[in-house]
Amino acid sequence: MQRQAYHVCVKFMDELMGATRNQKDLVTRFQNYVNDIHAAGNDTAFYKVESIREILDRVMDEAEDRRVNPDDPKYRGIRSGFRRMDLDYNGFGRQRYMVILATEGGGKTTFMLNLARNFALGGATVVYVTIEATNMDVGRRVLTIQSKIDYNRIMRGGTDPEHGLSPYIMDELRHAKDGMSEIAGGKLHLVQALENTHRETICRLVQRVRAHTKVDVVFIDYLQVVGREVNYGERVDQAIADVSGKFREWGRKSDVLLVTAQQIKGDKGRKLQEKMADDDEDLMIVKGDTSSTKEIAGSADYMFGVWVPRTKDRMVVWSTKNRPGKDGQKYVFNYDANSGRIEEMGEFGDPEEAAGTLTSASAREDLKKRYPDSRSDIMGDEPPSEVDDVVMGGDA
Repeated sequence: MQRQAYHVCVKFMDELMGATRNQKDLVTRFQNYVNDIHAAGNDTAFYKVESIREILDRVMDEAEDRRVNPDDPKYRGIRSGFRRMDLDYNGFGRQRYMVILATEGGGKTTFMLNLARNFALGGATVVYVTIEATNMDVGRRVLTIQSKIDYNRIMRGGTDPEHGLSPYIMDELRHAKDGMSEIAGGKLHLVQALENTHRETICRLVQRVRAHTKVDVVFIDYLQVVGREVNYGERVDQAIADVSGKFREWGRKSDVLLVTAQQIKGDKGRKLQEKMADDDEDLMIVKGDTSSTKEIAGSADYMFGVWVPRTKDRMVVWSTKNRPGKDGQKYVFNYDANSGRIEEMGEFGDPEEAAGTLTSASAREDLKKRYPDSRSDIMGDEPPSEVDDVVMGGDA
């Protein structure tokens, strides 16, 4: 591998020194050669032929080690920061491909930014590629997610205590900025690209970060705005699926968890948005809602359907595909639309779970046994009349 790289450098050095035009094309060819050498090196480690006996020996050794060291970082996966999701998935694995599904404005970027923030705060090194927005746009959103401060306060500016950046609000923003910088300042990297930037260019931009540190997670926001490499005529969905498959292959070879999103458009998107407008609690966004080609759903290891009810007080996330384990899980998160922050439900837990408990007769009976039927069961007998006189303002 080193010998290959050396010969490529010598070859292109001679050409570059003698070139009087088309230097940009020459540099691009050089970058492609180097990337091919790097990919070939990764392929050598990735492709393996082994007997099942060898594999089972390693599986049993791993099982023994997991039994003794269940909290070892190498077994815990990359944590989302959402307790139930992490319990169901044991974190998310490297060399896996995650696709987020949502309609236009349905919360895909919000969910991905919260995941990116949580991954970084949990110790993973994350690269977030933003194509429709600038790094500054994303930076503002990360700061408001961290601080729980209304995004529009930053955009309005001024010192109005109700709508602007009052001294208290500025203190909260500084505190959030310092906390995020201290814990995850070197863990979350933003890459800004233009719409229709091709996959190869995006991968080279990510490689700039990978040249300095090991990257655990790469976010691409989102598939439809990445440049299409193959012309399938009217089958735009097939062109997007082609980009998706190549991203997945690159993520596996690069040993990263690759996360991206697909926007649901057309008739399916319109029908889903109508249901959202009706606040249909039974709404599910599933892998069948992807574009007419099923290649994206087929290649994904994890797939989540995301939507935000009209009340904008929660975010509903359906696990519609989980290649390593069980799918069909429903997660309901608190959602602050002003800051973009999503987090676990409060002390009373997930209301969907509570509703499910109350529909079970045996569960209701169990609750009755744990909680008293009347005030006297907690308070004892009725209070004496003197207490009523004091409470009502009567004579003692």
